[in-house]
Amino acid sequence: MSALKSGMDRKTALKYVKRPELLSEPRPARDWRTRADPLAVIWREAEPRLRTAPELEAKALFEHLLLVCPEQVQVAQLRTFQRRVREWRLVHGPAPEVIFPQTHSPGEVMQVDWTHAKELEVSIAGRPLDHLLCQAVLPYSNWQWATRCQSESLLSLRAGLQAALFRLGKVPKLLQIDNSSAATHQISGEGKRDFNPEFLSLVEHYGLAARTIHVGCPNENGDVESHNGHLKRRLEQHLLLRGTRDFDYRHVIQALLRKPGAFARYHYREELFPSSTYRRAYDRLVEDHGTGPGELEYLRLLKLTAELGLSAIEGLLSEMLGVGTPPWRTATLRGTLCPPPRVELVEPTVDLSV
Repeated sequence: MSALKSGMDRKTALKYVKRPELLSEPRPARDWRTRADPLAVIWREAEPRLRTAPELEAKALFEHLLLVCPEQVQVAQLRTFQRRVREWRLVHGPAPEVIFPQTHSPGEVMQVDWTHAKELEVSIAGRPLDHLLCQAVLPYSNWQWATRCQSESLLSLRAGLQAALFRLGKVPKLLQIDNSSAATHQISGEGKRDFNPEFLSLVEHYGLAARTIHVGCPNENGDVESHNGHLKRRLEQHLLLRGTRDFDYRHVIQALLRKPGAFARYHYREELFPSSTYRRAYDRLVEDHGTGPGELEYLRLLKLTAELGLSAIEGLLSEMLGVGTPPWRTATLRGTLCPPPRVELVEPTVDLSV
């Protein structure tokens, strides 16, 4: 009955009934095989290669053995082979690097790092956008903030750090960064990389102390390195939900309005002319108001178009580009298309008797 209730073989149940103390004893480890080693033949070929090149990956070696001796290897043995390689490395492989876990204090350190975001396959009007993300992380709380940039430079560091500190509203004690040329391009007399004067000026402005990690030791910036992967995975999920990875001027116009000087040499400048009418409008605004003010007016025109739609703007815009029409500004179009509501003001009657 015990065997039936527990789903156990009767002979095994009888053994435990006669000797209940066996239930609390650990099962002895087995040091013998119950069947022939399926990897015995190919392991004689695999082990010398691992000794010669310990960094060789198990899957790559297995695929090579499939080509060299297909009659002795089966595709289904991959997982078994990977376990065998892992066990071999524990005994014969190089000693793993010792990692010393660190205890972080609140508000003490901010780690900054760059990560390439080309793998997200974002495009602007059909053209691939090759860019980086400059990310700042607080290791204690895992708070993070990232900004998009074009290169790993002092300019992108300045913009990324300022955006992170403004968003955080506080300043930590220490800024930790890798040996990027943005911070440590200055070479000292001893051949060491010292902080650039421009970088020191930046951290001193915010009251930060600065330190770098050791060369070739990205694990010392492990928190921000890990968050780089987390951030790109979240962006990937949002792009999948969006259904498309392509963007147009509507998504960048607000940023350009904050930095209108970037329009003149913007990489995707031609994509910011939705039609020939807008190209003519740009030329007219620059001719009437000068390069800087004219470009700013054109960016305001794009913002108005993003709000109301191309069809609502283009007809009136064509009329304003006619021969002999006086100079105009985007505010003129906005006033025509979006007139302010009229508010009736009633003068109150004051009762002085109260």
